[in-house]
Amino acid sequence: MPKKDGQSNTSDKLSTPHQACGQHLPPRHFRFASGDVFLIIAILVFCGILITGMLVRRHTLSKKTPYVRITVDGSVVMNRALSAFADETEYRLATENGEVVVILNDHEVYIQSSDCPDQICVQTGKLTKPGDGAICLPNKIVVQIVAGSSDSGETDGKVDAVAK
Repeated sequence: MPKKDGQSNTSDKLSTPHQACGQHLPPRHFRFASGDVFLIIAILVFCGILITGMLVRRHTLSKKTPYVRITVDGSVVMNRALSAFADETEYRLATENGEVVVILNDHEVYIQSSDCPDQICVQTGKLTKPGDGAICLPNKIVVQIVAGSSDSGETDGKVDAVAK
């Protein structure tokens, strides 16, 4: 019977896609080649090295004294050890765009309030470990916890990276 528009050449008697080919497909068997095994082992070793490196770095950072560093428009206005704040201390920062209130104590720092419209810096929450930070872009304020920092603002006297 000739084919009309919108019709296919398959017979109405064939009900499954495998029967449309005229044969049943053989079951698929997956086998690893030697290159596949080598690639999987290499990926696992690489992941193991990364995890070990992260654990060693976390361990070394936890032994260093955590410092709070507050910068306004790129200038460091505070760089003190968290342990220096035995009692909860309120630190107010006034900028040309508004005011930011930072709360400091011996184990955490957080931005309590800000005059910025989106309040992302306030929603960041409490900063407790080195590497944590909160940024208020409209006021150009950065609050971060760094490990092993001196009062001069350098970390261990070494340069981490060079930017050009």
